[in-house]
Amino acid sequence: MGVSVYLTYDGCTREAFEFYAKAIDAKIEYVSTWDEAPNASELSEEQRAMVMHASLKVGDTGLMASDRSHTCPGEPLVQGENFSLCLDTKSPEQTDEWLARVSEGGKVTVPGEDSFWGAYLAMCTDKFGISWMFVCDSTGGQEGN
Repeated sequence: MGVSVYLTYDGCTREAFEFYAKAIDAKIEYVSTWDEAPNASELSEEQRAMVMHASLKVGDTGLMASDRSHTCPGEPLVQGENFSLCLDTKSPEQTDEWLARVSEGGKVTVPGEDSFWGAYLAMCTDKFGISWMFVCDSTGGQEGN
């Protein structure tokens, strides 16, 4: 089980990760675009080219990120609020339990659900304004961790 920082960019994830990789001798391990999403045909060409998920290895630690693309229409990206803490969980039940506890007094933004890539995912903002992601990956570990 681990904790990662998940960064959100407004269309420049690939550029940022290439910059970080060079600046701190890190390695980009994985990049996928919104073109790989099940609803890709509903997206514009520009949205499909944006990063859906990327992971960067920094020593024994990793960073993850994505572009907002179409995921939050009408909501401006606020610098300083464009990150989440991402926790790996052992089971969907643990995911739901932690989501319920952490979101108490806050807001559930994604109730526990199976994702198209095979993980069980839940998200919330806690009562302190911090965004959380809980991921149970049935393959035994989150991509990039």
